[in-house]
Amino acid sequence: MKLKFGSFLSLFFVLAAHPLAFSQIQIQQLTGKVEYRTGKEGAWQTAAKGTEVPPGGAIRTDTDGRATLLFPNRSRLWLRESSGLEVAEENALSHKLSLLWGKIKAKVPHLSRRERFEIRTMTAVCSVRGTEFTLEANEKGEGLAIRTTFGEVKLNLFKPGEEIVAERMEIPQGMGFGGGQVGLLTRTDELEVMSDWSPEVAGEQRFQDLKDKEVARQEVHQFAQRTNEAEEQVRDILVRLKEEDFATGRTLKDVHGNLVRVDQRLLRPT
Repeated sequence: MKLKFGSFLSLFFVLAAHPLAFSQIQIQQLTGKVEYRTGKEGAWQTAAKGTEVPPGGAIRTDTDGRATLLFPNRSRLWLRESSGLEVAEENALSHKLSLLWGKIKAKVPHLSRRERFEIRTMTAVCSVRGTEFTLEANEKGEGLAIRTTFGEVKLNLFKPGEEIVAERMEIPQGMGFGGGQVGLLTRTDELEVMSDWSPEVAGEQRFQDLKDKEVARQEVHQFAQRTNEAEEQVRDILVRLKEEDFATGRTLKDVHGNLVRVDQRLLRPT
């Protein structure tokens, strides 16, 4: 089947107008002071919504800045205040980033078998496939902290300046890494990771959605409890009625041992 030039041109414009029709990482949202550069030797510039960060480029937030990055493969990454991130490689099959300093949260959809998504620090490499987690470290790679709320993070640890992996471990959902050890997430950690990291949401508002969901869960639990209590009351009433019927002779056992109700009638002569 031949595709006409006009149809091909229309398809091209439709794809170009699609919100994800881009080949580089885009700044989807931001607040406060956020800067970016297009290369390691490039000058830092003021970022804006829709700014693209190419491979070799970087983005950083000030003490009042936060940003959300959108990837061509629908992955999302949030930068908190005082954080820096470098894009080492970005294409259809390889997404390699470096956390220079600070704290980020990444939400990566399920990837194809050949696709890779990695975030590196000075002392570790995190590889994920369909995972939601947070990562924190300073310029030297110290204070490394990972919290996984969905999926699994494959962590490779190595010494600064060396490429030889010193230790490999997996951090599954509900677990975290900190202080050189893997352990269960605390309630505080869970709330922090699952809160709203959107740049325009700050303070206690980040936890409002979680609070609303918790209230809704409590209401459902209370409703289920009241329903169970009502069902137990109905069962108790039915049992008492059967016992009263049996005591008054309205219920008897047949030859097979089954309870049957006696139908009492008054016959009048015609």
